[in-house]
Amino acid sequence: MVEELYTLHREALLRYCILLCGDVALAEDIVQNAFMRAISHFDDLEKLNPAQRRSWLYKTIRNLFYDHVRRVSVRREKEKPADEATEETGYEEAEIYMLLACLPYELSVLFSQRYIEGYTSTELGDIYGVPPATIRGKLMKARTILKEFLKEDKI
Repeated sequence: MVEELYTLHREALLRYCILLCGDVALAEDIVQNAFMRAISHFDDLEKLNPAQRRSWLYKTIRNLFYDHVRRVSVRREKEKPADEATEETGYEEAEIYMLLACLPYELSVLFSQRYIEGYTSTELGDIYGVPPATIRGKLMKARTILKEFLKEDKI
């Protein structure tokens, strides 16, 4: 039954998860973990009809994503003093995230992964399957856009 669920729903679940997290590798991990949970809850899933099983998978993916976000937030809070963002940039954390929202989606994700999550250009290049120079170019474009927003004080 889990194999059937996997065959029927994997692609749709992966698309949903990519929309949630914006990271293909993370989405693949979350979907894989959801199917591992399905295996461990096999007896419970057998009692459900197909629509309920599908719903269970979507809820599981959403919950796994939220768990991931909480873990990352806790880790980030332990690593960084609360006022560090304000001290380093003069901007509150909420203002920084508002600025990131002004960037095109791809640039916002790259910028966050590089400067907030701490990935290197080489690591990001490996993740996205492009040379590190391409990542650096996109990051430069993101910084240029952010500088323009800061000059015009659009936030």
